[in-house]
Amino acid sequence: MFARFFTTASLVLVMCFLAHNLKIDDYGAYQRFWVQLSVFNIITTWGLHLSLPVFSPEQIIDFMVCINKRQWTIISILTLISGAVFGILQWNQHIHFFVAMIVLMASAVAMVFEAILLSLKKFRFVIVVNFLYALSFLAIHLIVLKGGWHLDKLVILLASLLVLKNSITAVFLRKWMAKSGKKDTSEAEYKKHIPFFFQMYTYAVLTATAVWLDKFLISLLLKNEETAIYVNGTYDIPFLPLVFTAVGSAALMSLTNTTDYKLVAQTIYNNGRLLSCIAFPLFFYLFFFSREIIVFLFSEKYLASVGIFLFSILVIPVRANIHTTGLQYLKRGDIINYGALMDIVLAVILMPLLYFWIGLKGIALAFVISTYVQSAYYTYKSSKYLHTPVYKFIPFINWSGKLLLALLVMYFVKQAITPDLGLLTQLLLGAFFLVALSLALICFDAIHLKRKLS
Repeated sequence: MFARFFTTASLVLVMCFLAHNLKIDDYGAYQRFWVQLSVFNIITTWGLHLSLPVFSPEQIIDFMVCINKRQWTIISILTLISGAVFGILQWNQHIHFFVAMIVLMASAVAMVFEAILLSLKKFRFVIVVNFLYALSFLAIHLIVLKGGWHLDKLVILLASLLVLKNSITAVFLRKWMAKSGKKDTSEAEYKKHIPFFFQMYTYAVLTATAVWLDKFLISLLLKNEETAIYVNGTYDIPFLPLVFTAVGSAALMSLTNTTDYKLVAQTIYNNGRLLSCIAFPLFFYLFFFSREIIVFLFSEKYLASVGIFLFSILVIPVRANIHTTGLQYLKRGDIINYGALMDIVLAVILMPLLYFWIGLKGIALAFVISTYVQSAYYTYKSSKYLHTPVYKFIPFINWSGKLLLALLVMYFVKQAITPDLGLLTQLLLGAFFLVALSLALICFDAIHLKRKLS
């Protein structure tokens, strides 16, 4: 997770820098390229970046040996088809067909390589390589921008950088494999794990679809300017998924050896209280400082993104609970995948209806509504299969108090900060009170929990 911070941070920095220095049309074309690359990356990796870390290094090697020629042929053909479709889409943006294919293939290989390295616990190597890649990534953009912006030149340099990164990793992995002894894996054992790989691929595709579907469709159907405005307004808060994933993983680890559903419900309840200390103040901070955030990050050219941003952040309060924790504990992946599919279908139905009503803001709202429905579905199923009333693992009263307090505090903070201070000063002052409020709420909940246990 820490290793990916460098690549994510470098991409965010580049996006913000280019938004200030490029024409809206050029910036939209760049956004279009990244949105489509992100979607096709998930398809091309076959979900391996999610499933490989679960297995031991020896098993991974043996699985690769067990794949027969027919299966390799099918995988290769489907991968080439995916690359060809991506290449055609980029050809319309004046990016060379084969260069686009190379970028996609190299990017997918890099994701799989990183998954293998994580399974090997080679964290230092991953961090160093990703750090150097992030610096080179930034340098490439500065070089192209200084020499006159051409997206096709940037993609060529990016392809070269990815190939270099993969070559270094491949040499490292080859040396490791030469030192490691092979443990024979029977074909029966290999086949036993095929359903798991398929489930992980299904999960990866559904998750990526839920995250990228709106942006992907806009990149296909609308102009570059509209793509830029929409993507800027729907950017995910980078650190939030990391926090929620860490809390969810810790909860599942603590429940590994328990069969007490009351303990499971109590753990979910406590996590909901903890995450709300972060999610609720953050939501109102983003709400009241939405204009300042968009202008500071992307410039006044993208003021039209503010309305979209306001709709997209409506999803944050529902993130105050990890609604799949109970289902993951029960190993009900079928329900989780069904909920993910339901989320996508509902969003697709609502998108055109809300788009014709309120424009691009309607597309963002469609995904917010579908997320709330999905969360309600997961909550209902968790209550049913844990044989526990919803109020036992959803802290409604606690949430109501925190929502009201966060609303009042951030509203008065916004009113007290004068526009004369400048954008950065306003945002930093708001962030200071955001952090202070979150820490105060966490301390309050910690004291309450301590008294309850004593």
